[in-house]
Amino acid sequence: MMALVITVVARTSLLACPMCFGAADSGQVQAAKIGILVLLGCIVPILLAIAFTARSWAKRARELERAEEQSAARLPQATAPRTA
Repeated sequence: MMALVITVVARTSLLACPMCFGAADSGQVQAAKIGILVLLGCIVPILLAIAFTARSWAKRARELERAEEQSAARLPQATAPRTA
């Protein structure tokens, strides 16, 4: 709450000057943007692979459960052995 009040009251003094902030067309800003894209290019495929693996495991688990239910339904119920 206090941070919000300070931000509203001292709004103009909190903004960085163009020299400190950096121009939008500077080499540093362009390099930072490219660096972010490279990191996203590495991270996103890994996350997609993890998601695909989890999805395929869930699909296999559902298929296995269905197969077990079908095989259990086809087998006759075992009866207790008779004793004389």
